[in-house]
Amino acid sequence: MKIIPFDRVKERVFEWKTPSNTTIRVLSKPDFYEKNVFLKIPFGAIHQQVLLQDETRKTFPKGIAHFLEHMIFENTEKDVSREFALLGASVNAYTSPNETVYYFSTTDDIIKPLMLLLETVFQATFAEEHVQKERKIISSEIQMYQDDLEQSLYYEVMKHLYSNHPIRDDIAGTKASIEQIDSSMLETYYQLHYHPSMCSIIISGDVDVDKIQSALSSTLLGTVYNSPELKQSLYFGVRMKKETTPFIQKTKDVNSALWMKGYRIPMRLFEGRNIAEDELRLILYLDHFFAKGSDFHEQLLKKQLINNSFDFSVTIEDNYAHILFFTETKNPLATSKAITGYLTSIEPNMISKRQLDRQIRKLQGEFVQIFNSPKDGAALILDYEDKGIHLESLLAWIESLGRNDLAISKKWLEEAKTAEVVYVSKNMV
Repeated sequence: MKIIPFDRVKERVFEWKTPSNTTIRVLSKPDFYEKNVFLKIPFGAIHQQVLLQDETRKTFPKGIAHFLEHMIFENTEKDVSREFALLGASVNAYTSPNETVYYFSTTDDIIKPLMLLLETVFQATFAEEHVQKERKIISSEIQMYQDDLEQSLYYEVMKHLYSNHPIRDDIAGTKASIEQIDSSMLETYYQLHYHPSMCSIIISGDVDVDKIQSALSSTLLGTVYNSPELKQSLYFGVRMKKETTPFIQKTKDVNSALWMKGYRIPMRLFEGRNIAEDELRLILYLDHFFAKGSDFHEQLLKKQLINNSFDFSVTIEDNYAHILFFTETKNPLATSKAITGYLTSIEPNMISKRQLDRQIRKLQGEFVQIFNSPKDGAALILDYEDKGIHLESLLAWIESLGRNDLAISKKWLEEAKTAEVVYVSKNMV
């Protein structure tokens, strides 16, 4: 076991590997009432194709990772949620493009629900009658997502940004794709991806680290496993074409128009770079010009081109990168022209050293604030550490940032492919 200090946020993490090669981390938070456990499987919605050790490939339908997440809780012998509740714990899970995470929180003893979580995730069964039942539930979920206009708008933009990459697909899949999924397919995907050596666990709260380590040694994590059959999890992707999608307008039942514009950044620009640093670099750059309270944001509000729904996001992962701008607006064409024009005109040298220092302090404060919550602190560590990015090093890098470090952000935007979609009401056409 090693102790990893996070001096800049005054925290420390205990870390060790079990005989199963599972990474365990404990964020020690003395005197905090709530305890949390996150178990991460590093495979999500984009992992629809795998390469096996014998060099053969298998392809799975869209939505299978999400379907499997549902099935993990469909134990044929017991009501898993009720079992956790009886132990004083609240359990849940989610599937993202890159991972599936199972987690619980409790104010009682953590050991019994931790044992139950391991049993639930690593001893799953897939009875066909339960698969049929869950398919109906997921189908309804897909319909609900399609009826959510903001969610629908997001996927419209993503489909135009990415012509052949699964990030463009709904995490839950489609009604057609989930019809292809049966118990045998789920079992195959499960055996390939839910291997103890691939997962990681982080625990936070006022917990006894030695007690946790001892308890885990008597579980399946205390066993040495054979190498998994999976050699590599793949994603479908082709080299990006630079062409830009025109302004796409669709009629929907809305009071105000919903506008979104995406910028897809070529992955070749991040080769050999630290993507966590680049993501924060781009966030700082855009935050200065577009965050609430900025001069341009106030101008847009006064002209009624945006409202309080206005937001932007930056996402940089190993195999996709994009920026999204969103707002409700009464005049989508004018909004688009204003934001696109301003984004083209801004330069890094428009940010003074004083302004950058203020933004850096704000970002540092946000990191410190995250650790005021054991749950949020654990989730942050899980996100960064499993990407091989040490949080203490990242915080040190933030301290060293200068204006010249933001200059590359301009180049990324200039090389980006764009897609723009707006939903308007019939009387706005």
